[in-house]
This record gives sequence, structure tokens and C-alpha cells, in this order.
Amino acid sequence: MNIALVKPSWRYPIAGADHTYNRRWAPLELLNCAAILEARGHQVRLIDGQAEDLPPQAVADRLGQADMTIVTSSALDRWQCPTLELAPLVATIEAIRPNAGKLLLTGFHGTVRPNEMLDLTRVDGVIRGEPEAMVGDLAAGCDWGKIAGLTFRRDGQLVSTAEPPPLDMTTLPQPAMPTNDLPLWRRRFGRGRK
Repeated sequence: MNIALVKPSWRYPIAGADHTYNRRWAPLELLNCAAILEARGHQVRLIDGQAEDLPPQAVADRLGQADMTIVTSSALDRWQCPTLELAPLVATIEAIRPNAGKLLLTGFHGTVRPNEMLDLTRVDGVIRGEPEAMVGDLAAGCDWGKIAGLTFRRDGQLVSTAEPPPLDMTTLPQPAMPTNDLPLWRRRFGRGRK
């Protein structure tokens, strides 16, 4: 299966109305997912719009055609203080939708408000909690109704499966850290500083 993992680009370094910092740090949860999926034989492509300052259409151009795409609304560094600026997320989802295959949302926003995020983004499903525990089952084509931690619509009806168990982080593989992309993920806080 051809799977894309996407982090949209928010205003850098500070978001609009909520004045939160948007750092260019490695999206650890997506790198963990990439390692899990690659170990199962899937072709995985990570597109970090934040690190590369890619507008939604540029993310879509990089995406190409995917069988499944997972978009994060808040990378790991944003769970404590997530941005309230959702327009870049929605714009990226709209841009990639035609070629995304099954389209899922992960991150703080969907975990806390899954029904509202499902309606706002019109994705196929919302991952509640950590995505690492379920990406293998999603890619394997398992029945979504049997995967804990998903919210989606089936036959027009809203379905929210059971809460997922806590993620045992000791079971995670080493993140799929491509060495050629590491300069993108410097801990930068101001324009032009490296």
C-alpha cells in the first residue's frame, strides 16, 4: 500500500490569533508510524509542510497518488498547547483530497473533538489518541468498527469505537528518521535563525 503522512504548514514562527509558536521539529508520531508501516512492507512518504514551508497545493503536488493518507493537526510538540488556527489544516486537506485515498486525521483536535473535526475536515476517519497503535490495522484493511480509537461515518451514521488502551511506548520501533531531512528539523524559533 502507498501511504502518505502529512504535517500541514502553519504560520511560522508564530500563529495568527492564538499567538502560539509553530516550531519546525520532527513530527515524531508520524516518524513512528512510518517505521511501523515500512516494517510491514508499505511504501511510506512523509511530507512535512511545516518544516519546508509548503503551501497546501505544494503539499498536494508532493503527495501524488496515495492509497491512504494520515494528516496530523498537531505534531507531538503541540499537544500541550495546540494552535487554534485550523484554516491551514482544512486547506491542506482540501488540496490533497482528490489523490489521498482513504483520508484520516490524527492529533489533539480530533482526539478532543472527534465529531466536530470529522464534520469540519470531511475526512474519512478521525484517529483519537496515538496513531501508532492502529496504523498497522488501518493499512491492513481491517474493519474500522473493530479498531479502537476511531471516529467515522458508516452508512450516514456516526461511529465512535471504544477508547484505545494507553500506548506502550516501549513497543515502538526506532522512528524512521531520514538523515537527509534532518536539517529541516532544527529547533528554530525566529526567522532566518538556524
